[in-house]
Amino acid sequence: WYGGWKSDDERGQHMKKIVAKDLVKEYNKKTVLSHVNIEMQGGVYGLLGPNGAGKSTLIGIMVDGIQNYSGEILYGNENIKKLGKDYRKRVGYVPQKQGLYEEFSVLECMNYIAVLKGLKKREVREEITYLLERLHILDVASRKISTLSGGMKQRVLMAQALLGDPDFIILDEPTAMLDPHGRADVMRVLHELNRKEGVTVILITHYMEEVVDA
Repeated sequence: WYGGWKSDDERGQHMKKIVAKDLVKEYNKKTVLSHVNIEMQGGVYGLLGPNGAGKSTLIGIMVDGIQNYSGEILYGNENIKKLGKDYRKRVGYVPQKQGLYEEFSVLECMNYIAVLKGLKKREVREEITYLLERLHILDVASRKISTLSGGMKQRVLMAQALLGDPDFIILDEPTAMLDPHGRADVMRVLHELNRKEGVTVILITHYMEEVVDA
């Protein structure tokens, strides 16, 4: 992985457990999540289930994007609602529905995400180059995102999620819009993340083989 990121020893010292504790969520009196309890600490975890099973709702809560629910998410024994932006800075997220700044170039988008994450542009320049190269999109860095294919946009989403060396990464159907070559890139990244101590990855997918491959 990128040389400027935390070492495995540093990660091991700060590896924090993520706990979903007795989560309940309802929409229009319909229970979507019913007393869900999960503990995760390092490694890759697969979240499988049919459409409507509540996967996206669970993830929405875990990334602090859904507020109205019962139960709690703990990160290092602290409630994420209390941690607020300090927690969100440690989370990398690739949503199922692409939502990028279409009029930005790929590089502008990455720099903007760096600012949102509280990272200094001059300190992440090399990291951005590395991530774009690793996901085979460095050659389109100057192009507007609106001109890219769906698969290329998915790679940009993956790159921005990994920016800042997050401790906790959620990938919601990350290979859904990718060709075999793009899927291989993503799975290679997952292999590397799985080998890196202290990184917790949640992979949401319809395909059991992706969980096994990771």
